[in-house]
Amino acid sequence: MLGTAAVLPEGFTVHSMMTAQAEDEGIYNDLVYVVKNGTVSITDYSGSDTEISIPKKINGKSVTVIGTWAFTGNTSLTKVTIPDGVKSIGTGVFYGCTNLTEVTLPDSITSIGSNAFSTCSKLKSVTTPKNVKELKCAFVGCERLESVCLSNGIKKIGFGAFSECTALKTVSMPKSIRTISGSAFQHCDSLESIIIPDGVKTIGAGAFANCTALKSVYLPESITSIGKHAFYNCTSLKKAAIPESAASIGEMAFGYHFRDDYDGSLDVKMPDLLIYCTKGSQGEKYAKDNGFDIKYRKSIKSAKVTLSKTTYTYSGKEKKPAVTVKHGSKALKKGTDYVVTYKNNKKVGKATVTVSGAGVYSGNVSKTFKIIPKKSSIKTLTSPKRGQLKVTCKKASGVTGYQITYSTSKKFTKPTTGTVTVKTTGKTIKKLDGGRTYYIKVRTYKTVDGVKYLSGYSKAEKIQIQ
Repeated sequence: MLGTAAVLPEGFTVHSMMTAQAEDEGIYNDLVYVVKNGTVSITDYSGSDTEISIPKKINGKSVTVIGTWAFTGNTSLTKVTIPDGVKSIGTGVFYGCTNLTEVTLPDSITSIGSNAFSTCSKLKSVTTPKNVKELKCAFVGCERLESVCLSNGIKKIGFGAFSECTALKTVSMPKSIRTISGSAFQHCDSLESIIIPDGVKTIGAGAFANCTALKSVYLPESITSIGKHAFYNCTSLKKAAIPESAASIGEMAFGYHFRDDYDGSLDVKMPDLLIYCTKGSQGEKYAKDNGFDIKYRKSIKSAKVTLSKTTYTYSGKEKKPAVTVKHGSKALKKGTDYVVTYKNNKKVGKATVTVSGAGVYSGNVSKTFKIIPKKSSIKTLTSPKRGQLKVTCKKASGVTGYQITYSTSKKFTKPTTGTVTVKTTGKTIKKLDGGRTYYIKVRTYKTVDGVKYLSGYSKAEKIQIQ
């Protein structure tokens, strides 16, 4: 496999890349900058601080670019904070910053250049900005990088993006991804499992090659192409479930490793690999052509899927009900027989749980649950005039309005029970029976896609009407 570590150009200097005419240039807190088209680009750093906060503005002009190779080789840096408003991090900006442990990347960033953080050997975790659509080979050789969270919105993981990140154990991929390019995770020696999200169509050549600890891989039904050597030398991978959608599978994509010999490197077949596939598929053809054992997959659509809870109250956090899956009398095992994904599970409305078959099972089953708005309560309760009731609700954020229910019955069962819907927190209800006691309770509602989602009711309170 080809190496992916960056090499600095011969005769390189920081300013050799500055080809466009600058309107102005200067130094601010040891940051060398130029002004172009009314915005600031940081081009170099001459200081020795261990922690740096890039300013949002310099001389009243917004900082939008951290330029090519600006901090490369700076071994003093341990922490860098990049402000909201920066849009681009250039090629090799933090290349070789071997003591960098923490970097803040705002969502305003749309582009991260090749080798931007390569060989930052003490960087332990990364969350990509949500506006980055393609991640290039930006984190090559970050040998202590343990976890990666790719934000929703990214569509392509570029060639060699995380190659040689030998400590990488956890990778969270969003459903927006369509392509995992060649060598993207090559030589991630500590990676034991990976879930490729539904929506990914292409896995490039050598994408997970030499991930020697990899034991479990989930490949969704959206995949159409698996490149040559995609899982080459994954010596711990004993089972591979190939989706029926995979129309193209490259040579030695699964089940081969290399053996060093005196006359070179030899490709050796792993005799104990088991291929899960469907009859008539390219997965079956690959298994037969390469002499691997086959186990045919079953549809998970006939399984019974149960959610631990079907209604949640909005809290601003994701809701993830536990899932139980039974195929006949057999309880299926999460991670082995199926994987679970959640959609629209944070805001008020209808959320979806998708159970996707893995291993011997294929296909998908979806279930829904709802997230209802927060409750309100009664703030004030008065009877300003004869036969009138004035109710004020405590304001609840993020709701469309309120429902006020009133009755002469504690249990709200008599014909005197009524409900009014309002978009403000207060309402005066008229033409009630004077001298009688009324019971009142309130709740909130929010309309999403034409559907009204109601909260639970508040505690009932009572008042005697004038």
